Amino acid sequence: MPPVGTDGDPRVLWRVPSGADARPHEPVANADGSMVYFLNSAYRLQKIRATDGHVVWDRSGGVPRQNGASWNLVRSAHVVVAPRVDLYAFDTTSGQPAWTYVDPELDETGYSTIAADSQTVYAASRLGKIHAVAAGSGTARWIVDLKTGEVSVGALRPTLHHSLLLVCSRTLDGPSRGTLWALNTADGSVRWRYDFQPELPGQGSACFGHAASMGDVAIQAQEDGRVFAFELSTGVVRWVAPRVHDVTSGLGDSRYAAAGSGVFVVTSIADRGLVVAYDPVDGREIWRYTENGGSPSPALIADGSVWVDHGYRYASYDAATGRLLWQTPAVFGAPPTVYSGRPVVGADRIFVAGRDGSYALVK
Repeated sequence: MPPVGTDGDPRVLWRVPSGADARPHEPVANADGSMVYFLNSAYRLQKIRATDGHVVWDRSGGVPRQNGASWNLVRSAHVVVAPRVDLYAFDTTSGQPAWTYVDPELDETGYSTIAADSQTVYAASRLGKIHAVAAGSGTARWIVDLKTGEVSVGALRPTLHHSLLLVCSRTLDGPSRGTLWALNTADGSVRWRYDFQPELPGQGSACFGHAASMGDVAIQAQEDGRVFAFELSTGVVRWVAPRVHDVTSGLGDSRYAAAGSGVFVVTSIADRGLVVAYDPVDGREIWRYTENGGSPSPALIADGSVWVDHGYRYASYDAATGRLLWQTPAVFGAPPTVYSGRPVVGADRIFVAGRDGSYALVK
């Protein structure tokens, strides 16, 4: 591991090369962490043994295509599922295709990150619907339309919080407006909703999903740069953290939240970008790190560390203080830094997708 606070790639424990250079999907592990599934940059789906990088099986993941930011794999029942316009499921034992889920109206269910519990996969669609798909069969358990009378609405990045599914919808025409929905996972019924409003004239109020939760509180950032904390059971607003960007340089911001190790961490891409940690009780800012800029995707927090894909470099921070633990050397221009998206965290290592292969790195 490089010295604290200095440039240097973390020590690579193993690497499985892909033979390609493109953005991969974020990986997922099995329940005990002994196996990790990667859909690499060559669109090969691989089941890899966590201890030594042995490839248990290697299957085609379909026709290669440009990945969206933070596309991810999820595991549910006996399948691993990849979003790629539609949803594609593969058997975890053999790697053989298990099912493909295509929306009855040919909507795109696989255009953003997806979520899963032990039996169901949840996907938000480009045309404003949320789909709950049975992992065992690939059939819809329920579908909820979030457009509520609007003509052009998209849904984005669902996340699971106990028995609730949180998902954002946003208008696609005219002034952007966003709504955070809390849906019951059993049947898709609405537990509560919150319609965001802009703080200043001319600002949008869209939200982009990937809400994060800790205890009985969930947070969601919105386009004007503020971060809202909600009581999970009722949707009552607990606190609102102010924007961190300069509105004289731009009215809006794209911010994504993560939770763990006693803090909420929210990225920002406005101005030069930054990473900010908040107290979950009252929204007080605990620390901010500005030197590496922000991130177009969420961080991941576990075991006292925060991992952030900054695009031009990959970095790890102390969750309590924001102290830089390590960072890869900066890469400006194309291609971006080799490591991509959120990692899977093991006991002494992290598993992270790379543009040129799949990696296990010293934690």
